[in-house]
Amino acid sequence: MTTKSKKRPKKKKPPHGPPHVPTEATRAAVQALSAAGETQDQICEYLTKMMHVKCGSKHTLQKHYRTEIDLSKTHQKLMVSQGLYRKAVGTPATYDKDGNKVRDEVKPEVTAQIFWLKCQGGWVEPSRWGNGDSGGADKGLTLEELIHLSYQAGKKAKPEEPPK
Repeated sequence: MTTKSKKRPKKKKPPHGPPHVPTEATRAAVQALSAAGETQDQICEYLTKMMHVKCGSKHTLQKHYRTEIDLSKTHQKLMVSQGLYRKAVGTPATYDKDGNKVRDEVKPEVTAQIFWLKCQGGWVEPSRWGNGDSGGADKGLTLEELIHLSYQAGKKAKPEEPPK
């Protein structure tokens, strides 16, 4: 009777070195690059060459950075909209515990307020050109009337009165 010796299974080593471990710095880089529109291959190349982190492939990115990739544009929109809102409403200066100014006061800006209200508040400017935004209150303008108004606005030589 022959006895076969059982071989111990060998521990499998990852084929390309140790597994990738995300850090706060790599997460921030992936989020910023993804928001800027870089492809996953380009992001992986950046991590490998500039941050000296072995990335492997876009599959590694998808495995470890799915949240950062999916939410990067949303996060950037949030940051921009918060900045616009601060410009619209203004913010007071801030000081540290010793009384040193940390951030200057931001005074409200009318342009930011108008933009915000048009985008978020449903504001619409009344129509001067008869494109239907005024709810039918205006009759619309003919091409001749538009040309006449453009000359007046540009303070050019006034052409003959438009026909009525």
